[in-house]
Amino acid sequence: MLQAIHDEVAHRIIVIDSNKRPEDAPFLNDFNKPHEKNPYYTFVGTMTGMEKSNLEWHEETGHVSQAMLAKHIGDLTIPIYYIAGPRGMVAALHKTLNESGVNDDNIRTEEFSGY
Repeated sequence: MLQAIHDEVAHRIIVIDSNKRPEDAPFLNDFNKPHEKNPYYTFVGTMTGMEKSNLEWHEETGHVSQAMLAKHIGDLTIPIYYIAGPRGMVAALHKTLNESGVNDDNIRTEEFSGY
């Protein structure tokens, strides 16, 4: 993703990153910066545990949902999706995308254990 932004590829890239709190988001600053350099890049961060945070957050909250995706993407059947994270999150988001009409051919996944 960062290479595509650096190379200024002319296709839309939307990164949706979910964490419990901003304190738990190790690449938050890295994800936020590239939009200044590439107008095709959008970052959407969401936090699921802000009640336990010491920092302010004025963006999305809650788990990634069909409504949240549609708000930022529009027609959910057009993009190619890359989902990476804990097994449960990957499975839930994959199911959400399928229920939104996204074909499995447009979904790539990678599970990370140990969270």
